[in-house]
Amino acid sequence: MLFLTMSIIVPFLLVLKRIVKGKQVARVNTYHDSFERFAKGTMHVLQRMDLIKTQSAETVEYKMQVSHVEAVKKDGYGTAFLNNAYRLMQSTITAQIGVLMLVLGGMAVGKGAMTIGALLAFYIAAARMSTSLNALFNAYPAFIEGGESLLTLYPILDFENSRERNDTEKVEFAGDLAFQSVAFSYEEKQVLSQVDFLIKQHSVTALIGANGVGKSTMVNLILGFYQPNSGRILLDNADYANLDYRHLREQFGVVLQDQFFFSGTIRENLTYGLLETSEDDINDACDFSNASEFIKKLPKGVESKLGDNGVLLSGGQKQKIAIARAVLRKPKLLILDEPSNHLDNATVSVLIERIRSLDYKPTVLIITQDHQLAKDADVIFETTGSGQVQKIERTDV
Repeated sequence: MLFLTMSIIVPFLLVLKRIVKGKQVARVNTYHDSFERFAKGTMHVLQRMDLIKTQSAETVEYKMQVSHVEAVKKDGYGTAFLNNAYRLMQSTITAQIGVLMLVLGGMAVGKGAMTIGALLAFYIAAARMSTSLNALFNAYPAFIEGGESLLTLYPILDFENSRERNDTEKVEFAGDLAFQSVAFSYEEKQVLSQVDFLIKQHSVTALIGANGVGKSTMVNLILGFYQPNSGRILLDNADYANLDYRHLREQFGVVLQDQFFFSGTIRENLTYGLLETSEDDINDACDFSNASEFIKKLPKGVESKLGDNGVLLSGGQKQKIAIARAVLRKPKLLILDEPSNHLDNATVSVLIERIRSLDYKPTVLIITQDHQLAKDADVIFETTGSGQVQKIERTDV
């Protein structure tokens, strides 16, 4: 009878668990969303500090970040309140069952159905079992919170890009890269339309055009980040649709318009992604991009810290480090996206001449709006507002 009485606690706790689960999941997700907004807001403030100050937007940003903090505090309090309310209700149910067991056990002792010793022995055993059950059910809110956190990671871990995983053809880049009637659009916005474009082996090709006419899109297509809606991209007559993109990118060196660095040393940023690199290769790459000029003046040289996203470097220094990082890979295709953003035309012209003199003769693609810079190329193409690419004569630049 006492055992059945004690067993009543289990269905009560299970019902309580079911009631709490839905509310707990909603609370946890709300808190995660609030904390994510707060974290992103903090990161954005740090990244756009110059813009905030030049626009005198300190008050606006302050109010916005305060609202994020208040939301985190409010949702955190709500989650903690629900967790503690659940534990309090659970403890109350357990205590009431314990009292009921003592009452029924006392009545049994009074009727001579059991001894006081038997009652105490059963009560002690039940108390130990109840402690274990309470510990298990007390952990339930933590299980929910951890589970919801993992659910946000599973889509990332399970993400499967069929092209990335299933394309196994590894092609060594040795010749031409061609676009054949390539079209691409972002949802309803058509960016490229029937593009025919050819990059010849060992040549320096310039792709010029205004902002928003598809130059960066073409770079993303070359890197395999996007796939064309129609048409084909060929690498030495091998269809891009069948290529191993990771192997393909290992042969490319890329200097993007917006450089990305992690909070580490110059050496770590230079050699990122490379398994083996000699000290001579690092020095040669830095000399090549003129990065050695300022690196040698730093107290720790290439062991100096860059700061988060290269915050301790100027725009020109970042550009030189990025160029050295790309050249260090000894790429077969070198892509320079707006190289004159932080370097003057004379410096870029010298850089291109140095690239031409490299013993491994990389093919070079320059993305630029600067018509003067394009004159250093062997072949010049221009993107148009209609989403097409046309070859232009050097005399027309």
